[in-house]
Amino acid sequence: MDKIKVILKKIKTAVVSFIKSAATQTGFKRFCFLTIILTVIFTVATFPYDKVILKYIKGMEGNKLQSISLPGFKFSLPGKISSNSIAITLKTGSVIQAKSSYANTNLFSIMLFKDLKTDFSFSNMTFESNGKSYGGSLSGTTDLELNSQNYMPANGNIRLSLKNLTLSGLKITGFDIPDIKINQLLSEIEFKDLTATFSKTAFNGEDLNGSISGTITLDDKNTNNSRINLIIDIRQDSGLIDKFRMLIASYINPATNTIRISVGGTFSRPDIKFNR
Repeated sequence: MDKIKVILKKIKTAVVSFIKSAATQTGFKRFCFLTIILTVIFTVATFPYDKVILKYIKGMEGNKLQSISLPGFKFSLPGKISSNSIAITLKTGSVIQAKSSYANTNLFSIMLFKDLKTDFSFSNMTFESNGKSYGGSLSGTTDLELNSQNYMPANGNIRLSLKNLTLSGLKITGFDIPDIKINQLLSEIEFKDLTATFSKTAFNGEDLNGSISGTITLDDKNTNNSRINLIIDIRQDSGLIDKFRMLIASYINPATNTIRISVGGTFSRPDIKFNR
């Protein structure tokens, strides 16, 4: 035992002597500093962020979501996110799917300055609920200042582009109607003090042409209670009106040649009305 103590003491003395000697050499402190920096960079660069994020997302199952599947999920700094496909089942039973997704943002900007600047895309995206389905390819950009407490959008804007939109399972005055096709929907949404204003939103296609205006006021305590106040104007030159004129003629405003739909209520209980 005494021999082991002597050996350990000699090793300790040798190590201390080596460090003291190295410390006197030119560039030793710089070398140590660079070693620490490179170690930190290597750790940050090789950390399995995608696995940690995916584990967090999967933890939402049974709480906020029924299920979520993200095969091929990838994440890399500063904020590139992609997935081969997405399948999300909400607590309500509604299903959101997309064949591929991509987003490019900066997590450091979000965490340090509460700024969300990103571009994103979801190809062949579908939303199914209560026998109705909506599908298309969604892309856009965000330039938002986030609330420092709950990270909800406070100020800024979102620009959206939805292409090849198909609406299925809809009815007019109780009659089933064929799938509605919209070639493109473009929207600019301005945020100020948790109120989203749809300033420039228009859609066009073989079945529907028109515009959307109004506001959505977000509830920072419970998003389900966010207030909706939107107006959808459908122009008379829309193909759908020609096909079902007998059913919807009474809804056409002769002064504007449009069908106006009011969407009110909340996210959890929307109230949709045809204005005559």
